[in-house]
Amino acid sequence: MNVTRTGVTAAAIQVPAIHRREVTSAAVADAALAMTSVRMLRRCSSSRGVRGGEPIAGHDNEAPARSFSWVGSRYPKCMKLKDKRVAFLATNGVEQVELTEPWKAVEDEGGTPELVSLESGEIQGFDHLDKDKRFAVDRTVAEARQEDYDGLVLPGGVANPDFLRGDEDAVSFVRSFFEAGKPVAAICHGPWTMVEADVVRGRTLTSWPTLKTDIRNAGGNWVDEEVHVDQGLVSSRKPDDLPAFCDKLVEEICEGRHEQQALQTAGATD
Repeated sequence: MNVTRTGVTAAAIQVPAIHRREVTSAAVADAALAMTSVRMLRRCSSSRGVRGGEPIAGHDNEAPARSFSWVGSRYPKCMKLKDKRVAFLATNGVEQVELTEPWKAVEDEGGTPELVSLESGEIQGFDHLDKDKRFAVDRTVAEARQEDYDGLVLPGGVANPDFLRGDEDAVSFVRSFFEAGKPVAAICHGPWTMVEADVVRGRTLTSWPTLKTDIRNAGGNWVDEEVHVDQGLVSSRKPDDLPAFCDKLVEEICEGRHEQQALQTAGATD
């Protein structure tokens, strides 16, 4: 693929709203490579046309700017999640990178992520045991409905899912996605809330290793894998698994409802 670099200003680069970063010259160069890749633009027929930061005639140029996150990408995404809304359920103590990286993956593919939490305002992200950035809540879990979303992401962090699994609204919200057969992606300690919701019985999944006994006691089959997919349920162990985790959650949400997920959830309570 022959690609030439063109002039692109930092202002033309769209950075995800949840995690603003300084745009470096290297990122601008990567963006230039992406935006001048005619082959990939043709392949992604549903994405907005861009050439050197300008619209291309004949493409849908009304797509929201937030759908594009060129930073760090060498080619434009294919808008697999266009018109899809994804709930991220998290609260204080969330492992920050497990929130921001899947969030960026959803935005990169044209989806709309929303942060759902126990209370309105902001939540505190953590880098392991150290406080990091704060994130604005879009909707409280008490007012959120699974009918408004196409998928659910459960980031980890030790404190985050421990708070969530003690909240009845959060537990019911998680269970409602399984009952509806909608895709759910959980990483690290995220499956703790799923255990509380009694939705891992008969399912195969992975997690942070210390959760394996809880998952097995709840009737689940725990495996030690980078990423595991079981009928719409995506799971991974730790931040190092995020690339594979993000790819699979996009794929499963793109596929839509998984009938077997709903049937297995119903069977778990029979």
